[in-house]
Amino acid sequence: MSKMTYSIPIGPVHPSLKEPMTFNFKIYGEHIEEVCLAPGDNHRGIEFMGMQRNPVQIIYLAERICGICSASHPFAFCKAV
Repeated sequence: MSKMTYSIPIGPVHPSLKEPMTFNFKIYGEHIEEVCLAPGDNHRGIEFMGMQRNPVQIIYLAERICGICSASHPFAFCKAV
């Protein structure tokens, strides 16, 4: 069996990824030769929703920006305000 190079793209939305990110693996046989990483983004309209709320409500909104850092975003908002 001859070895050939092929590409396996994973992402940007994939169940195993916590954040939107694209991985493109270049594989030769059973070895990974190169990995191209492209970070993604999600537009949720957090800024627009924050403009319609008072500062106390924005603290709870900031908790929902990211599932991983639900404590750091509200803390940063409180320090900034």
